Amino acid sequence: MIRLAAFLGAALLPAPALACAWPASELGGVQNVATRALEAKVAGEPLAARMRHHKVPGVGVALIRRGALAWARGWGVRDAATCAPVTAATAFQAASISKTVAALTIVRLAGRGALDLDTDVARYLKRWRPPPGLTLRALLGHTAGLGVHGFPGYPQGAPLPTLPQILDGTPPANTEAVRSATPPGAFSYSGGGYEVAELAVTDALGPYPALAEAEVLRPLGMTASGFVAPPGAARGHAAGQVVPGGWHLYPEAAAAGLWTTPADLARLFGSLNSEAAREMIARTSPGYGLGLEIAGKGATLRFGHRGSNVGYRALAMIFAETGDGLVVMTNGEEGALLAAEIAAALAAAQGWPAAGL
Repeated sequence: MIRLAAFLGAALLPAPALACAWPASELGGVQNVATRALEAKVAGEPLAARMRHHKVPGVGVALIRRGALAWARGWGVRDAATCAPVTAATAFQAASISKTVAALTIVRLAGRGALDLDTDVARYLKRWRPPPGLTLRALLGHTAGLGVHGFPGYPQGAPLPTLPQILDGTPPANTEAVRSATPPGAFSYSGGGYEVAELAVTDALGPYPALAEAEVLRPLGMTASGFVAPPGAARGHAAGQVVPGGWHLYPEAAAAGLWTTPADLARLFGSLNSEAAREMIARTSPGYGLGLEIAGKGATLRFGHRGSNVGYRALAMIFAETGDGLVVMTNGEEGALLAAEIAAALAAAQGWPAAGL
């Protein structure tokens, strides 16, 4: 979740914006009354028209019903240069929704006694000295007072920094050092804090991506998810044109590095009624828990997360009371606006009281 336009530069591929023909509907996946209705009308227009309006080449959507995946499918193209269609199996960058996986991974490890959410994180760190008094709970809830809101990623072929280099802001890291920026205790969104947590669990227990695979991705059946772009992944776009190289690389795995599908994220958010996950849903500040944005109360209580990487935008949301929700993933810089329109259309069709975060 960072304003990234300044990092894009002017060197975008010269392919014309959204020149691809609309793929045949059957290529996107399941077709039913709900998907046909969504395809026919979003914000008063056909979905294809809204995608053209926002210059978003492709979108994947999943519906969650009573905590389980109801359906998932794709529309548009995953690559405006080749016009390959988005399908239900197309992976996108999850961007900051990666934080939900990171928080669940750490909470599950803490539940087994491998970590302590409330001890000084210096206990675990071997390669970096943190400010005093930080805890994993504060880092995951954005109440540790650390800076560095988000990360722009690295173009294909650029040298990638280590975690200590990221935290110290030393080359080849392209962000400033992660340091205390606000008094601890109050909410202050910090992707940098998630990288402190990533280094802590890595130093204590081993590489974070393997821990996330063992604790979350594999147990939840998120077989299309990981921290390396899979074959057939959607390429990121800005103004309808492919980002050079297709996407940026994010060595900041916990904060922004997950590749996944809407169906897999639906499995993740549908699972958040376990004892371990309930700790995440408890508010650490008015609008946030551990790795989750939280809004509403009673029947409107909902939680989820938004994501924003170069060329990608995503939204996941689920109602706590019913287990109903949605995931929208896009491969365009204006995808947040499209995702909000799709969420509103699905909310109206499903009779939900609200759909935003």
